[in-house]
Amino acid sequence: RKSKVSMFHLTCGQQAAVTDDGWAAHRRDFTSHFNNAVVASRRPLQQGELFEVRLVKRHATWSGSVKIGITPTPPEKLAFPNSIVGLRDGTVVLSGHNVTMDGTTKCERYCSDSLDALSEGESVGVMISNQSACFHMNGKNLGPAIQNLPSVPYWVLIDLYGQCVEVKIAPREMERSISIDTTVTLTFHPRCGRFVRLSNDQRSASRSRPLDEFNNGVVLSNRPLNDNELFEVVMVKKVSKWSGSLELGVTVHKPEAFEMPSSLTNFRDGMWVMSGDGVIRDGSGGTSDVYTANIIDRLPESSRVGVMKKGNGDLHFYIDGVDQGVAARGVPANVYAVVDVYGQTAEVALSESTGRRVGQLASPTINSMSYESSVDPLQFHKKCAKFARVATDGRSAYRIRPTEEFNYGVVMTDRPLNDNERFEVEIQQLVDRWSGSLEIGVTTVSPDGYDFPSSSMSMRSGTWIMSGNTVQRDGHVLCCSYDENLDHLKRGDRVGVVRKANGDLHFYINGKDLGQAVQGIPANVFGVVDVYGMCSQLALTSEGGRASRSASSRHPSSSESVSFMGHSSMQERLHRRAVRHRIRRRRHLESDDDSSSGSDGDSSSSSSLTLSLEDFLGVGSALTGSSGDGSLCFHRTCGVNAVIEGSGRVANRGSPETEFNGAVCLTNRPLRDGELFEIEINKVVSRWSGSLELGVTLIEPDELEFPDTMTDVTHDTWMLSGSTVMKDGSSMSRDYGIDLDSVTPGNRIGVMRRRNGDLHFYLDGNDVGVAMRDVPPGVYGVVDLYGQCAQVTITSGTSDNRLATVETPSTPSGWEGLHRFHHYHGRYVSMRENNRAAVRTGSFNNGVVLSSDPLKNGELFEVSIGRMAGRWAGSIEIGLTTLSPEELHQTGFPDTCTSFSRGTWVVSGSTVLVNGSTHKENYCRSLDSLKERERVGVVREPDGTMHIHINGRDHGSACSGIPPVVYAVVDLYGQAEEVVITSKKQESPDYDEFRPPASKPSESRREKPATPATPIRFEFWKNCGKHIKLSGDNRTATRTASYNCGLVCSHVPLVENQPFQVRLLKVNRMWSGSLMIGVVGGEPDAVVSKQTATGLKKDAIIVSSSSVIVDSQKVKDRYCKNLDGLDVGDEIGIVFKRGGGLHVLINGEDQGEASPNVPSKCYAVVDVYGMAERVKIVGPGEEEETEDEVPAEKEETSVQMGSEKKEEEKAYVVPEASVPVPLPKRLRPTTRKCPYQELCRRFIGSLAIPAGFMNPQFDRCFCPICHRNRGDGEYYIRGSPPVTYALPLGWARSALRLPPRADILKPDKNWHVAFHGTSAKAVRPILDGGVLLLPGDVALGGIKISEVKGHYTEDHKPAGFDTKKIFLSPTMKYAGLQVYAKKEEFTDPLTKKKHNAKVAFQVWIRPESYEKSKITVAVKGQVDDRIPNEEIEWSTKERSAIILYGLLAKIEDP
Repeated sequence: RKSKVSMFHLTCGQQAAVTDDGWAAHRRDFTSHFNNAVVASRRPLQQGELFEVRLVKRHATWSGSVKIGITPTPPEKLAFPNSIVGLRDGTVVLSGHNVTMDGTTKCERYCSDSLDALSEGESVGVMISNQSACFHMNGKNLGPAIQNLPSVPYWVLIDLYGQCVEVKIAPREMERSISIDTTVTLTFHPRCGRFVRLSNDQRSASRSRPLDEFNNGVVLSNRPLNDNELFEVVMVKKVSKWSGSLELGVTVHKPEAFEMPSSLTNFRDGMWVMSGDGVIRDGSGGTSDVYTANIIDRLPESSRVGVMKKGNGDLHFYIDGVDQGVAARGVPANVYAVVDVYGQTAEVALSESTGRRVGQLASPTINSMSYESSVDPLQFHKKCAKFARVATDGRSAYRIRPTEEFNYGVVMTDRPLNDNERFEVEIQQLVDRWSGSLEIGVTTVSPDGYDFPSSSMSMRSGTWIMSGNTVQRDGHVLCCSYDENLDHLKRGDRVGVVRKANGDLHFYINGKDLGQAVQGIPANVFGVVDVYGMCSQLALTSEGGRASRSASSRHPSSSESVSFMGHSSMQERLHRRAVRHRIRRRRHLESDDDSSSGSDGDSSSSSSLTLSLEDFLGVGSALTGSSGDGSLCFHRTCGVNAVIEGSGRVANRGSPETEFNGAVCLTNRPLRDGELFEIEINKVVSRWSGSLELGVTLIEPDELEFPDTMTDVTHDTWMLSGSTVMKDGSSMSRDYGIDLDSVTPGNRIGVMRRRNGDLHFYLDGNDVGVAMRDVPPGVYGVVDLYGQCAQVTITSGTSDNRLATVETPSTPSGWEGLHRFHHYHGRYVSMRENNRAAVRTGSFNNGVVLSSDPLKNGELFEVSIGRMAGRWAGSIEIGLTTLSPEELHQTGFPDTCTSFSRGTWVVSGSTVLVNGSTHKENYCRSLDSLKERERVGVVREPDGTMHIHINGRDHGSACSGIPPVVYAVVDLYGQAEEVVITSKKQESPDYDEFRPPASKPSESRREKPATPATPIRFEFWKNCGKHIKLSGDNRTATRTASYNCGLVCSHVPLVENQPFQVRLLKVNRMWSGSLMIGVVGGEPDAVVSKQTATGLKKDAIIVSSSSVIVDSQKVKDRYCKNLDGLDVGDEIGIVFKRGGGLHVLINGEDQGEASPNVPSKCYAVVDVYGMAERVKIVGPGEEEETEDEVPAEKEETSVQMGSEKKEEEKAYVVPEASVPVPLPKRLRPTTRKCPYQELCRRFIGSLAIPAGFMNPQFDRCFCPICHRNRGDGEYYIRGSPPVTYALPLGWARSALRLPPRADILKPDKNWHVAFHGTSAKAVRPILDGGVLLLPGDVALGGIKISEVKGHYTEDHKPAGFDTKKIFLSPTMKYAGLQVYAKKEEFTDPLTKKKHNAKVAFQVWIRPESYEKSKITVAVKGQVDDRIPNEEIEWSTKERSAIILYGLLAKIEDP
């Protein structure tokens, strides 16, 4: 017998938790506790009743596993023990192999397989039969364990012990009494797999990143299926990269409690799934080896797959409407449909048949369902595509603006076609400016509620179309040469389609049957016709006759059409605006000729004709939106309910009393920097809520698919709606300062983009302040006549704008230099103070925010709690994550920080969690105890550990192994409702080797004409990525921060056969990825704002790694040598060959054609990404450079080494702005990691220096190989006055973190560089104190500093010499002498070899704080060839004038 009410009792052990309405149980803290997790059944077992559970989750840390038993003690009276083995009072337990009773073993080796060996998905149960306890394992009865039990009630006990973490009552015991509304329309449930994206009112499901991920695409229906109810999906999109495809079935699990598996075949509990050609039950083989001859994996796009549970419990699957037979029997009631968007399948959508109930059908065809044959005459349905119109009699259809628009002309019949009924139309009007023509066919889609696509070939869910001479199904060609070509039809020709009673589809031209086109067409299909391309008007024919022109049609007469096409000026203007399949607009429109220029004849008739045509076509004197004076007006392409009047300066919403949206209007051209776009409110209606919305967008008017409201646009758009500032449809800040919902007639509202990228709004001419920053140039003004706002007018004088010169502070007072939150965030977060404050606006969760940029090593990200809400439990959570805000925006922000499943380290309360699992408890003061105005911060230390700071106090390492590129993550959870950023961005330390060279002023260069005889001297365009600094006449580009935002473009377009090449000058191994190169068709200013070149989605061809990427889509792999392997000195280039496409050159070697299709006007684009940090253009003009390859020691001047005379040397060294001499040819490194530097690092590591002192991102090796490979000089000049110092050749530097006083002293390029040799044992005391020590000082730990042997001492010194000083030198040839830098014996822990090691400090020293003197140690001859012995020793008593920034090490063989 099967139980109908067996569930777990809510009373349970201390560590146990009962979930899923009593059907599941788990052990709470299974990482710290292995017992105290006993659960019991809710009621006693009946005779012959089986109670069975499945093991859902194991944790391998512990030994032992699940135990099962029975007890006569009710759960309410049971003292739950640590383990059920210790229970008495007649308790019977199966543990491992053995059966015990009251703690005493009664039967050893009761079962051959131990319970401890059960795997996830396997089951164990117990039954009382004939007064005997019988245990079951995986459905098999193991026989009586204990006999002659007393006739008393027994409750089942389950002990979630050891490795057993979670169990569920087996599905066959879960025949619950469920009360669910089964009348709700079937859709997908919003809770779905990690990579699933739902759309179209949850009727479509796609797998995000289908070329990168093949699983985690499981989605369930929103409710259980009714008996005999069909659940059917259409395979909308497939990719060929993976194996396997769609999987479909049913499950007993609720979506709310379902733990989404990576794929359905991995789930072993309550599941029936069709996969390939078989049916799988609970992850194992089903009813037969081969269920159907139709293999799902081989089905093409647009195929339909369905599932239905019959009333008798049989499960049937359907493919393209055909019943495949019984797949399984005995399927319980209340099952949910489940779909796995797996492998090749990238997107599915529910078909029109989903939700229909089907009884016992004689025919397996699903579509023979609901409609009855009709004798009503056919008409067109009133609902049609955007540019299609149906005449009032319902028998004529036409496309509006046929000379401007070629698509969106789909119309359908108002009812399904009867068997053998001909659906026939006659072509009444043609225009000769397009290619393609009428398309006709049938579809299973009903016109009611259908979102009509741009053409009939884009229709899915069962659509068969004749287009040209091809027959297509759901966009896929079935027959390439069916018969006559529809594109060749003339006016008066007739085209028809008939579905025969046997399901065959036939097409007709002028009454001639073209023969069978397709078989197996379902019944009840609608006729569909596309008024496409040349075809602009058609009409239904009468029975066997030719239809006359509809008198009610509003299409202009043929004479008007002919006259219009003869209107030369209008025709020329329209011809420039239209292309075959897409209307493109240039960003800056040229003024067209006045439309009246071609009307020299009868001006009155011409004007009359022009007016009527303009009223019909929507074109006028401002057809392109340009006027002779270049003033702003509205573009004629606008929202469906918008009407442009008054020479393009007035915009109305048509029918404002019945329509409240669909009236978006854009300006005719992009706004200039500092230009005010201002409109005046003319008319409002009071029946609606909401009002005008105003803003800017990068989307061109002809490229915009006009939405109902502009805030629905999700890219490249910045809007003010009410008082909320929005970017790409997401709220960025509230309470801006204007409430557009409260404007009244007469108010003037304006928007302006400043030159610095700030966006300002204006009310009645008054600047309200900065609304948004970093808005790119080239934006169009946008007005949305929404709600109450019915009419606006562009005010006069906007092009002669006096407000353009008004300047506002670039940053609000008090916010300079602070971090920012990213504009992508959790659902209930609102940003304020330009993303420097965040407020949770609803509920207690969904408040996750991230830093705007990845944190640098040692960079503190700190917030102050602004407002608390006492009604919730819990509070702020903070940590680090490798997930970028953009990735989370695509995949969906989790409810809380603790829900992150990868790449996240978070402190919640006082517990440290890694990827949602407990890592460390009682780490710090509980964050739940923080009050308003208290501060909490997070930092990633250079050693890869995460530290939490509370009110400025570092609580030490929370966890380790943190990757280098991480974002700060803050969760406004529970009581914490508002946080304000208090930390400032960390500027990169001003190391001499790492500062980019100063840019030289250069004039802007725009496109120049180039002849083949004069090669172009390429430069980088002056506007570049935000992390790029240009130098060397704009021919050198250096990335100064982060790893991205490093795009640069050529200043002029490429010319045929002339390569554009760059040389890689510097790499940084802390990042992954490297240089990318390619071309882009857009203007450079519109390109460089992207974060990476692979994000360019329009007219872009990029080579990244070894792949070719076109418009963000990978089209070719393994094309060339991997660019990620480029090193210093390598050269990479591109060349555009006419007829030969785009080629890539690596070190002069042609890699072959990357892409055959290159934009006619294209600019070179280089992405200085990842490891690549500096590049320089090479080629024509290189010999004219005034500055050669800048050494890694950036701001200093390299002094030429050689045999020059002393007088020449002095003359050369004096000026700081001296130009470095050409460097020797770069050498290729022998290895990616320098073994000498690694050896020195191991020595530094042996000194037990805490990681908090180090800053490894600025480490540098000065061994001969590394020095030559970088092309550095040996000597540099620095400081004011300029002083020469020598690089520490032969040493390796481990960079130090700057002390806090460096923020006050601000050591810059005016300070000098020096070195201080010391002993290994003195390093730690010096670092602990933060300063160099004088003789006689007592260091931390009681170590007294004394004069070194070999140097002047108090007993041995010249008269008047002061030994109580700190001694330094500008060269390590002196500071590294044995008297200063003591040799220490060092045994390499890796190789066990012994070496001699020395240490020294590299420092900055303030000028005029020290004295120069001659050497004071016994040395023969000149110590350094460049630095005289008389100036080689520096001394000072000012400890604070010295900043330590590097610890040098030198290793020598003994």
